[in-house]
Amino acid sequence: MSSKLYAAMVPLLAVAAFVALPMTAQAASHWYRCHEVAAGTGKYQDAGCTKKATGNFELTRLPFETETATISVAGRLTFLSATWDGLVCSVTGDGKIWNTNVAVAGKGEVQGFEFYECNMPSCKKGLAATSEGLPWSTELLSGPPIRSKLTGVKIRIKCEEPTFNVLFTGELKPEWVNGNPSLVEFDSESGSLASSDGALTFAGHIAVESSDDIQVFSP
Repeated sequence: MSSKLYAAMVPLLAVAAFVALPMTAQAASHWYRCHEVAAGTGKYQDAGCTKKATGNFELTRLPFETETATISVAGRLTFLSATWDGLVCSVTGDGKIWNTNVAVAGKGEVQGFEFYECNMPSCKKGLAATSEGLPWSTELLSGPPIRSKLTGVKIRIKCEEPTFNVLFTGELKPEWVNGNPSLVEFDSESGSLASSDGALTFAGHIAVESSDDIQVFSP
């Protein structure tokens, strides 16, 4: 290569390197498990792998395309709508998660999701909230903060007195918070579901548990 051609290409190479930097920073998030190792050989001190210091626990990424981990979820959520006052329900469910490859974010499915102990002041009789269209798909989004995108979400809310029956659909992006157990937290950035009666938003959090303490990190 001539010196003139090389000199002409240097600025282009510098621009290409600069453009590539955000891609590196936004590496795909994957599922990890926190597990106990020989005393003093781990990088974490606690069973949730949240306190980074020499200890008895370590994080290991779930294998690519070879392992599916089952999870269970439980919590209490507040449902907010402009057309009626706040509905509060306890929730429980289950699903599975997996890693595909290093370039693709961790995936998952919500296979069961139930509502119970629901309360809403304006519904005098026959209040019910149900999930439809299961399984719902999940995908980890790179942070910070890391979020878990749920797609295909369908929630039906009914009341016998006064009578209403509304189906809310769409996707949600709650924040993932590593811990023991880890949490899925709904905040102002988590999105909303749509319906003929307007939008439905959420507040509160759901605990995510499994046989291993599941965490999320970007490599």
